[in-house]
Amino acid sequence: MRVALTGCGFWSRFQIAGWREIGVPVVAVHSRNPERVRATAERFGIDRAYTDLDRMVADGGFDVLDVCSDVPGHLPAVLLAAQAGLPVICQKPLSDKPEEVARMAEACRSAGIWWAVHENWRFQRPFRVMRGWIDGGEIGAVYRVRLTFLQSFPVFDNQPQLKEAERFILSDLGTHLLDTARYLGGEVDRLFCLAGRVRPDVRGEDSASVLLRFESGAHGYLEMTYAGLRERDEFPSTFALIEGDRGSIKLGRGAELRLTTSAGTRVESARPPAYDWADPAYLLVHSSIVDCLKELRDAFEEGRPAETCGEDNLRTLGLVFACYDSAETGDAVRPRRF
Repeated sequence: MRVALTGCGFWSRFQIAGWREIGVPVVAVHSRNPERVRATAERFGIDRAYTDLDRMVADGGFDVLDVCSDVPGHLPAVLLAAQAGLPVICQKPLSDKPEEVARMAEACRSAGIWWAVHENWRFQRPFRVMRGWIDGGEIGAVYRVRLTFLQSFPVFDNQPQLKEAERFILSDLGTHLLDTARYLGGEVDRLFCLAGRVRPDVRGEDSASVLLRFESGAHGYLEMTYAGLRERDEFPSTFALIEGDRGSIKLGRGAELRLTTSAGTRVESARPPAYDWADPAYLLVHSSIVDCLKELRDAFEEGRPAETCGEDNLRTLGLVFACYDSAETGDAVRPRRF
């Protein structure tokens, strides 16, 4: 498997490092910014650097296009890959506009290409352990899922474009949390969302609360913001509580997991491995990039849909857009379908 990557912004250096960590070469990079693509190519010793994406795709010599650009670059890159019959991996969210998501889905389906989404949040070590415990019957039938991400971390320092996004917290972070809720609790039947803007210097909504009803009958509650100010932040940790009819799992600070059943409470650490290229402040996220890419590599080489294949991610985006529908109308709504 050989990868070409488009988009040389903040996340690209961690994406390229992640591919290298699992032995997948990135053989070409693209950005419309000449200085940025040159710096990325020099940093990683990549011979082929392009400012013209069409030219990079036409030159070929790689198996998969990795779309690591900001959201506005996703649609043209995915459509180009589909037109070329080229397998494609796209960063989340595919788009903050449902009509663009529909265009990408239709293009990939019509072309019959392998396509996937880099949705790494569910690959964080604590969530994989929790899913294993749920599957093993440790807490019985799940009846409630709560995910909490309340931070004051200055995320705009590294990603200033987020300040100007018309749709912010639900599209950027909510995509992660809603996907993780699906991973832990199953498909969602209905949801209700409240969202608003706290910081005056942010264009889109920066705080949201979402109530879910899973198809199983279980309930879910998600809360998210970057506008909070608490005594102790622990970015980028998501805290969680999963309750079942025979026990519960609590994810707290330091990736500590507490499994409680009638036999008592067992405490385990789910700290991820540290990589020399990873930013310590983003360790949970950067380590999950590696595990996500492993799954994408294996799925591609085995000729099967990835766990976070495009079709699966459409279900997550159906929840994201339903959140906006609910926040606008004040009603509980069903997920959108693509």
